[in-house]
Amino acid sequence: MDAKILGSYIAIRRKELGMTQAKLAEKIHVTDKAVSRWERGVGLPDIDNLEALAKALDVSLVSLMQGKVYEENQISVREAEELVTDTIKMSKESSKIEKGIWVSILGIFGIIIIFLCILLLRDGKIIFYSVASIITGLIAWGIPIIDKIFWKTSHVGRTMLVSVGFAFLSVWIQFLDIKNLAYTGNWSAIYDTINVLSVVVIMFCIITLLLNFVNIRKKYA
Repeated sequence: MDAKILGSYIAIRRKELGMTQAKLAEKIHVTDKAVSRWERGVGLPDIDNLEALAKALDVSLVSLMQGKVYEENQISVREAEELVTDTIKMSKESSKIEKGIWVSILGIFGIIIIFLCILLLRDGKIIFYSVASIITGLIAWGIPIIDKIFWKTSHVGRTMLVSVGFAFLSVWIQFLDIKNLAYTGNWSAIYDTINVLSVVVIMFCIITLLLNFVNIRKKYA
């Protein structure tokens, strides 16, 4: 597909149907900025969006992908339609595999959180700050993954803010731990905690930002 030709076709067809970019975006569950990018030829729609986009514009997949109208009674078009449909099915199968991987990761996060909660119930205050920090960090990682595979919202900015908020909450909990240790004068423990805190800051914050960046890039592609 040629991005410029496709973008021009989308814009013309959208205007013929009397739709705004926002309305078209709402129909196919993307942002109006994504539609604007397509129409300007800056990027191409994700293959998972092609079927919904063609339906929203009331055109065939072949017409959409070629950027011009084809007569439905042409045999070559039917054959091409089948080819495109098969391609989309293959893409969806690939998406299922990807979704399965992310679901497995979420499952691992869930098991870890349950295990940590059990430890918290057993040891109480001794490990409270460490457990709380890890759990909030895992939640920070899980939010963009859940949005990617389940919610598929157009408000990725809000999702990112919540996710990053949990990441910084994880760090803040570690600082609370240091504060309590300072009151008790346990400086050796503080020294050890600072080392752990450095790892937490690097691991939770950077990975959280990377996960959200991938999610935003996917939404605005």
